[in-house]
Amino acid sequence: MSEREGWTPGPWEYQEISDAYTHIIRGAGNRYIGSAPQSLGEADEANARLMSAAPTLFSELSESLAILMALRALLSTDTPMKAFAPGTHSKLIGDIDARISGASEALNKANRRN
Repeated sequence: MSEREGWTPGPWEYQEISDAYTHIIRGAGNRYIGSAPQSLGEADEANARLMSAAPTLFSELSESLAILMALRALLSTDTPMKAFAPGTHSKLIGDIDARISGASEALNKANRRN
């Protein structure tokens, strides 16, 4: 997982049982990361869940960007298939599949879908 220097390392989790006033986000070792007030109704919980998914979303977006840039460079050649070194095609497909899976998991976490 890509990490930006200065951030508390992920993964972060939404604390299912919070107090009556806040939605709480926790990191590794139950470390307090932040909270969202419980004043706007359902939007508050959705905001807290999105915040808890931030490190994973950042990581998946960073890794997806690298793969898309490599794919763009590959497709920019006159003969894309000749640009593949042996085993590169399978690795690229595997990387794309992994990013699709990771991005789906991150979005599901943010949207509270299992």
